Amino acid sequence: MSSSSLVCALSGNPIASSEEAVVTPSGRICTKSLLLSKLADNGGSDPFTKQPLEEDQLISLSLNKAAVIPPRLSTTSMPALLELLNTEYSNLVLELFDTRQLLEETRKELSQALYQNDAAVRVVARLSQERDVARQELANWKTNEVSAASDTDGSRKRARSDPIEELSVPEEVKPNTIPESHMIILTQTWENLSRHRKAKKKEIASQAPSVDDLTSYKEVNHKAYHEASGKQGIVDMALNGEESIIVSVGKDRQVIFFDGKEVVQSYNTGKLVPRFIDAIGKDLVAVASKSQVMLFFSQDEKIELELKFPNSKEDVVDVSLHPSKKHVVVATTTRIHLYSNKGNLLTYFECPNEITCGQLHPDGLIYAVGTADGKLSFWDFKSQKLASTLGDVGKEVRRIVFSNNGYHVAALSEVLNVWDLKKQAKLVELSNDKGGLEAAVFDSSGKYLAYGGVDGIVICAVKEWSDLVKLEYATSHLIWGQSVVSASNTQRTIRFYGKGN
Repeated sequence: MSSSSLVCALSGNPIASSEEAVVTPSGRICTKSLLLSKLADNGGSDPFTKQPLEEDQLISLSLNKAAVIPPRLSTTSMPALLELLNTEYSNLVLELFDTRQLLEETRKELSQALYQNDAAVRVVARLSQERDVARQELANWKTNEVSAASDTDGSRKRARSDPIEELSVPEEVKPNTIPESHMIILTQTWENLSRHRKAKKKEIASQAPSVDDLTSYKEVNHKAYHEASGKQGIVDMALNGEESIIVSVGKDRQVIFFDGKEVVQSYNTGKLVPRFIDAIGKDLVAVASKSQVMLFFSQDEKIELELKFPNSKEDVVDVSLHPSKKHVVVATTTRIHLYSNKGNLLTYFECPNEITCGQLHPDGLIYAVGTADGKLSFWDFKSQKLASTLGDVGKEVRRIVFSNNGYHVAALSEVLNVWDLKKQAKLVELSNDKGGLEAAVFDSSGKYLAYGGVDGIVICAVKEWSDLVKLEYATSHLIWGQSVVSASNTQRTIRFYGKGN
């Protein structure tokens, strides 16, 4: 054997061939020079047994420097070498199998943990919803008790007129109580719109632009319909779906109907300082300020809704016209009011949280409100109570947008959260580079979503949520009819985006 195969018990290093190796009476192999040095230091005691040790007791090992370690018999032939490689490969495969099995078990454990977490989140969401509903029912019960106590015997015996023949006006407005004749109109409108939407689904989808068309979108036109003098800027826009006409209201207090080329019709709001607008056709327009709501049937025919605020700090945060053309929904800081198109208050719903914005579902039976604490509350006019609550982002919801097919709803705060209404689940959270999102809109098919703010406009696909195109210029309001229409709070210019040549 070579000297390099011997290891010194003192140093733990291999004994070099130039060094002399010795064995102590206790059977330890050491380098002789190192052992003698140690004996001199400790007074001649064996460093391992502490017994007296003399130099003449050491046994020298005579090494044959020419000796070579013979190879293993198992590797001296090609068949033996192949067998050895095969054995190593088998061991490696078995180890890989064990590793994969362990990985699969770990995946199952992780999947179960995620499922349990998801279930816990769903339970918490359901309990929160039930809590909100219970609070609302308690508030309604208290209000109804007060109203019932003030009813006279004569009002209890009052005969009802046929609701189909005439839309009745309640003598006394009660919360969460829509008159029967008006409820029939709301329900029939919902049934007609739902049936029509399902029948037109494929037709609308076939008319939607393709992905290739959207990637080529750019500004194709821009117009300034509002007056150049005085304050400039568009405060709100709405799509007149019946005639594919867009209506805008500006800081110049002008309501403008336009088709992308020319002005079709215009109104002046007079002393009313506009903040919100909605329109169905050219003969029914609702314009709201902080404290007023005006219905325009023509420039000369208009009525003002009699708003009854519970306190002096109440502000109007949304106005929405019902698809039946017979009702108007007005949201204020703490209430949702339902009016007839004659200006009569029919009922109202008290909200437990501060309302910051609102939007009527395309079918007309659900009204969604955003709150100051970042929640979405959905009120069902059919059941006349709070139906569900989504989200808890902690940031004030500034705008709500429904898709035309009614499947998705987008809530804009500092970011844009998109929710699936059927699954009651958040699908995606969108933002831009500079923040400051101001507007969002779905196309008529519900396949695409446009959103933007100070950093321009982005159009993305709804299911993949991948950006398809980015458009220039800041925006505060977006409409998607035959093209994407954008307007800003600080400019009177309205921009049109479509397929480039």
